[in-house]
Parts: sequence; structure tokens; C-alpha cells
Amino acid sequence: MYTSPCPTSFVTSLVRVEGTTSREKKVIWEWLSRKDTFTKGQIPPYRVEFFDDDDPFFHEGTYNNHHGPFLHLPAYVTEMKDEEFREMRYLYGSYVLGFGIIRPTALKIFLEESNEQTKVVIELHAHVRPIMKKLWERMNHFFWNRFFFPYLNKIVL
Repeated sequence: MYTSPCPTSFVTSLVRVEGTTSREKKVIWEWLSRKDTFTKGQIPPYRVEFFDDDDPFFHEGTYNNHHGPFLHLPAYVTEMKDEEFREMRYLYGSYVLGFGIIRPTALKIFLEESNEQTKVVIELHAHVRPIMKKLWERMNHFFWNRFFFPYLNKIVL
């Protein structure tokens, strides 16, 4: 799949965070595959919008836009493997803080099951200004560990 090249004044960033839950892999996958997981309880003015609202689940080709102040993340799902993997590619023009600061390129989610535990791995790929790389990566580790992984054991479908 095509990815925009890294501009010469940027560097690549890969944030990889993981967490485990006692919930079954299929329950976690269904929760991550539901669009309303990402639209319920949105904090204004930030929003996630989907272009094909008739289907309640993600599928290959699903277009969405996560947007708000200092955030513009139009994307589409490029690949899905049931209960294992989802890749979403951000379109050219996506940014966090500003187009000249952080440009996310892909979000990948992996699920693995072993010993009655489900491991969820998040990978966020981006092009960032060198001066922002450490801060960007620390902010993402904080965000995912504080606002995503603690809820995996509380999922109710």
C-alpha cells in the first residue's frame, strides 16, 4: 500500500504500545470493529465521522475522519484479518498540531491470544519534526496507556 514519502525535514516515528486483558479475543475484536466504539462519548469539539454510516462495523475501504482543533486525520482501512489485524492509512494532509509538525501515516492494531489473555498491540506510524519526536512518542504512550488499555476489561457490547 502506498505511503507518502517522509519529507526531508521530518523523521519517521513508530509508537508501539501493548496491553493485555482477560477478555476473549473475539469480544475485543468486535468492540474494536464497531464504529460506535469511536463515536459514543465523543468530547466536543473532537469528532470521528464515517462516510458509510449504514454499516455499523469497520471493513476494508471504510473511510473516516477524526478531527477537531489541531487535529485532522482522514483515513481509510486498507487491510483486515478477522480477530487478528486492522490497518488504517492516513491520507496525505493528515496532521496533529499542524501539517508542518506531525503527519500520522498509519495505525495498526494486532490481537494475539495466549494463556486465557488477549494481547492488544497498537502501532502508530508518523512523520514528525525531529524536535517533536520524543514528545510525540511520550504523549502517545501516555494516551494509549491512560485512555485505551484501562477500558479493555470493562467492555460491554
